[in-house]
Amino acid sequence: MKSEIKVFGQEAKEIKPGDIFTAQFDSIEGHDVVTLVKNQALKDLIARYDRNEIGLDQIINYIRDLTSLEAVV
Repeated sequence: MKSEIKVFGQEAKEIKPGDIFTAQFDSIEGHDVVTLVKNQALKDLIARYDRNEIGLDQIINYIRDLTSLEAVV
């Protein structure tokens, strides 16, 4: 499988540089379905860091969660 997904048309126009998407897995009528959901978490983490609300260790832990098989909420 390729490690990229292409989006065309109006949906492609709505994606901006720097947008990050996370996969949500589901099944419809026995067929696997993956929905890519826009994830603002990293932008929010950076903003919270800039406001001194969180530290780098918390950001690193979140990134580890994001790249694991666990669902990130």
